Amino acid sequence: MDVLSQSALLVAVVSFGLGASVLYRDLRNKLFVAFAILCLSICGWALFYFLEQLLGGGFYYRLHLGFHLLLSPVGLYLMQVMIRVRDRFTRNIFLVSALGCGGLMMMLFLGLERLVVIRALMDLFPEMIALQILHLMGIDGRLKRGFRRIPPTTIR
Repeated sequence: MDVLSQSALLVAVVSFGLGASVLYRDLRNKLFVAFAILCLSICGWALFYFLEQLLGGGFYYRLHLGFHLLLSPVGLYLMQVMIRVRDRFTRNIFLVSALGCGGLMMMLFLGLERLVVIRALMDLFPEMIALQILHLMGIDGRLKRGFRRIPPTTIR
């Protein structure tokens, strides 16, 4: 067992502890629930990577890929709840992420992850979070330059 597998187990345990403790505190707060779901998704992602490295077999690897696909919509949802920006780009990238996650999960369920194109899509799928971060950095840069149109938020 290598260091990457051991650190995946450590990530799984810590993220499960964070997610469970946040869920224990308050289920009425959307931010707490979104953070807990992200932590539990990271827990599953890391745990099934560890189990695949320890026990081998395609079953654990497919579960690892499933949680890998969940990271993008869950992470984008947490960002939407935390930042409260509701512009067109943010809605569209979340919609593409959720629909893409569903479609790629179906492909994973059907065993099509062996195809090179599908596998490349699955590997690069969480990069949508980076696109959202770049978009938010652009909004921040425009605000610093004096551009006064602020994207719509839920704060009134």
